Amino acid sequence: AETKPTAPDFLILGVPKGGTTAVLRWLAHVPGLWCHPRKELNFFDGRYAYGPDWYCAQFPRFQDGAGILRGEATPNYFSHPETAARVAALMPNARLAVLLHDPLPRAVSWVQHLQRLEGLEGSVEHWLELELQQLEALTPQQLASQPRIGTGALQDSCYDLHLQRWQQQLPHNPPVLLSSDRLFAQPEAELSRLLQFLGQPSDPSPWLEHWKPVNVNPIAPAHLPGNLTSRLKRFLARRCQRSLIIA
Repeated sequence: AETKPTAPDFLILGVPKGGTTAVLRWLAHVPGLWCHPRKELNFFDGRYAYGPDWYCAQFPRFQDGAGILRGEATPNYFSHPETAARVAALMPNARLAVLLHDPLPRAVSWVQHLQRLEGLEGSVEHWLELELQQLEALTPQQLASQPRIGTGALQDSCYDLHLQRWQQQLPHNPPVLLSSDRLFAQPEAELSRLLQFLGQPSDPSPWLEHWKPVNVNPIAPAHLPGNLTSRLKRFLARRCQRSLIIA
């Protein structure tokens, strides 16, 4: 009888504009890993109705003893409110990693991404001011149940809220936190941490020539007024105290 497909062994959970595309493409060069060539399968956040059999069928089976780990990356998994529970139900022992980018530059970059690729109208300042006005007075409990506002840029950068959800659903197997900022400033150290976490030889140098940032915004970050920048930094600092691992 043919062996039934199984769920993957690791997930790169996000965040948008955090480097997931670059990391997945790089990991695909490591012999002990198989990375799904289609980044963003979006099963747990958008295609869950397809069912677990569909999802598992996206991943090949290797011979027993081959020692090859299979994985995928979807940047919205980390912040999607239902994904942690769904992952816990299907693959509670999977290795989970999340790349966290400095929350304010990440939010700015996300709005600019939507402007460039999806035709979003209105300035970065307009969108972040609009979102901040509705979010800054909320308690953590209110923030957790707040529907998406505007571009969602600020809510996606409230890392503690999302991390807490993953820790509650997978208390014995929470995601490992990696710094996108360190990754792009000193890739060797952060890639070594990721390889070690995935049970691979921790020296990234044999594949370092393949490391390349991708999907980088081609334009400079938008300039925001000083007062708005201060308010945004205060808002995000309060909501990233446990998860802010920026070097």
